[in-house]
Amino acid sequence: MLPTFLPPTCLDLPPGHAAGQLPPLRPDDARARELLRALCEQVSADGAQVLILFWPDGLWTLLAIDPPAGAAVADALELVPVLLACPEEMATIRQRAAEGRRLVHLVMRQPHAPLH
Repeated sequence: MLPTFLPPTCLDLPPGHAAGQLPPLRPDDARARELLRALCEQVSADGAQVLILFWPDGLWTLLAIDPPAGAAVADALELVPVLLACPEEMATIRQRAAEGRRLVHLVMRQPHAPLH
């Protein structure tokens, strides 16, 4: 089960199912959106990239990503292919959402260059 990856700007739009909109969240949409806004502000202030993951069953996760040192990341959506390449990590994030742990902080590292 893969989530929809959304930027935090989706919180500025009304709930819906159109592209770029965050569908209603469960268990309590209004409270969940309030919590998401507060978490987004906190995480962004700390300098992390932010993505909202919306799972097909209505669960959500706020993903705070610290890109590798020296990596130029203008938009957190650029990191989606890297996340999708790690199915075990995505499964862990989904499990945390099911347990009510809504904030996940990832620190990405550059892979070590092979020795020649």
